[in-house]
Amino acid sequence: LPKEVARSMRQNALQPAYKYTNMSLLFADIVEFTSYCSRVEPEQVVKMLTMLFSAFDNVTVALGLYKVYTIGDAYLVTNEPRKEMNDPAAKAV
Repeated sequence: LPKEVARSMRQNALQPAYKYTNMSLLFADIVEFTSYCSRVEPEQVVKMLTMLFSAFDNVTVALGLYKVYTIGDAYLVTNEPRKEMNDPAAKAV
């Protein structure tokens, strides 16, 4: 969560909406993942996801982005909205 939102939550002063003008969000999903999983051994699936998401993690850190979560074959990353960043959308992609 953005620091401002987390602070508001702790103070029980959460606003219904926040406006951020320099924000990007990337949601990546592996095409045909379910089909792939049905064709290969589970160990291979875990190995592939570990290698792929580790590479994503390294790039995310290097670019100053924030990984929100991974779930299954999905990877969600964003920038810190209050941190100045040139072209966060280009960095996310």
